[in-house]
Amino acid sequence: MSQENDRQLPDGWQWVKLGDVADLKNGINFTSNQKGSGILTVDVLNMYPNGIYLEVNDLYRVDIKSNNEYMLQTNDILFVRSSVKEEGVAWTTLFSGHTEPVTFCGFIIRARFLNPEISPEYFVYYCRSEAIRNFLVNKSTRGTITNINQESLKTLKIPLPPLSEQKRIAAILNEQMEAVEKARKATEAQLEAAKALPAAYLRAVFESEEANSWERRKLGDIARLISGGTPSRNNSSSFKGTIAWVKTLDLNCEVVKETEEYISETAFDEIRGEMLPVGSVMIAMYGGGGTIGKSGILGLPAVTNQAICSILPNYNVFIPEFLHAWVLNFRPKWMDYSSGNRRDPNIKKGVISNIECPFPTVEKQKQIASTLTEQMQEVERLKQNLKEQLDTINKLPAVLLRRAFKGEL
Repeated sequence: MSQENDRQLPDGWQWVKLGDVADLKNGINFTSNQKGSGILTVDVLNMYPNGIYLEVNDLYRVDIKSNNEYMLQTNDILFVRSSVKEEGVAWTTLFSGHTEPVTFCGFIIRARFLNPEISPEYFVYYCRSEAIRNFLVNKSTRGTITNINQESLKTLKIPLPPLSEQKRIAAILNEQMEAVEKARKATEAQLEAAKALPAAYLRAVFESEEANSWERRKLGDIARLISGGTPSRNNSSSFKGTIAWVKTLDLNCEVVKETEEYISETAFDEIRGEMLPVGSVMIAMYGGGGTIGKSGILGLPAVTNQAICSILPNYNVFIPEFLHAWVLNFRPKWMDYSSGNRRDPNIKKGVISNIECPFPTVEKQKQIASTLTEQMQEVERLKQNLKEQLDTINKLPAVLLRRAFKGEL
């Protein structure tokens, strides 16, 4: 990819090459045994702050002698020379100074302007623009680690207006980026609050004074609980059938309408499967702390693997939507009933069978389930709107930078 060298610049602007206006230098090399004490050193991990300035609060120390040519000065530009991720190479930040001497590691290239008529802030914003990010990434060499060298950086052409205009553009961009960041954080906070609403709605139902008055019955006393099995994977034909087979990965804490895998009639007989009816409430009995208690309601006839306990419907006592809502609210408590270690906990079907669940009348359950469904749907709409808003906000910096370096600010 080439830069837009032929496009017309505004009056008073000119193209300059980075190699003609800056001195570039690779950082120091050292071993991990040298870390711990000594001189403050910038690492690649410090190179990705939210803003354009280097994050200096988490610099590590290296026990190495470094002469002045490796010491950073205020307004030095730093490029990521080597990155595990391709999109991280040549990422650019600005060093704003420190109370102690600071050097930089060999995975970073420092650029220091020789011409005082170039604003470092202006330049860093330019390097953050989408077109220049693409240009620099395409100039890199790819392997296990993506690298860029000084010679490639030196070819970078900069559209340079007078210094006063550079400073004006940088000041506007500072203000705009600050507003974008503020909007992003506010929207992210709203999104997190929206994500917390379902749990709050469930607590309002099942941890209310009214819930304390409902009859409590053991799940095993009011419904059949069964678990499934897994066919042998040595027989490839076992998973080429039409019978839906639910694993914990299929549980979505909602209605399960399809499964990742389907098994054959022979596999069904092999696991001595029992076809579960629509409306069965499923609970993950093991699979790690992040999976235990995960749940769903069957939206199609299916069988499950042995990691799932299914509570079959009993419409005389409960409706599946109400029971599943209670299961969702109870999920954080399953760890208290688990056996095994904390890394690989599990809950047994017998334990689930003995858990007491509050049951109001079926009519009351229907009212509660209907209200919760409406609330959850509203939360999903809110979350979707906030995600779209956040996506728009995240695209703003690229738009602002594109305008800035076309002289449109």
